[in-house]
Amino acid sequence: MAAVAGSGVSRLLGRAWPRLGRPMSSGAHGEEGSGRMWKALTYFVALPGVAVSMLNVFLKSKHAEHERPEFIGFPHLRIRSKRPSGSGRVSAEVIEHLERLALVDFGSQEAVARLEKAIAFADRLGAVDTDGVEPMESVLEDRCLYLRSDNVVEGNCAEELLQNSHRVVEEYFVAP
Repeated sequence: MAAVAGSGVSRLLGRAWPRLGRPMSSGAHGEEGSGRMWKALTYFVALPGVAVSMLNVFLKSKHAEHERPEFIGFPHLRIRSKRPSGSGRVSAEVIEHLERLALVDFGSQEAVARLEKAIAFADRLGAVDTDGVEPMESVLEDRCLYLRSDNVVEGNCAEELLQNSHRVVEEYFVAP
């Protein structure tokens, strides 16, 4: 049955594919067969993909309850050495540096005022006492986050990965 459905899809896509100049916009120009191709892709690729994903989530949810690992409060995580600066003013040097780093223009007083407000807000967050608050392991507290062992399945393929880059300098990708 699957072979018959597969051959029907390939025939359907095979007939529609050569006539398509630009596959993404072909339906807008009224080309014959483009609607049929998208319908086939929806029924034979997209919907089965969604169904398999939903089945995977359903089957994974049937596992035994996920046990949350014991929280170990490391003392070095509670050190707050950087206190709020207090003034909330941003110097011209800092603004210049931020403009170079982030490619943002702080040319107007409004932009500088917005930056100072954001820094003041972040300073207030730093003063919040979080002693005894366990870190979250997932942002969705009502759902289990399945943990898996961190085992290397594949590796030592740096040369193969670097072959995909247009430019490489000393075993590093070079961004434009």
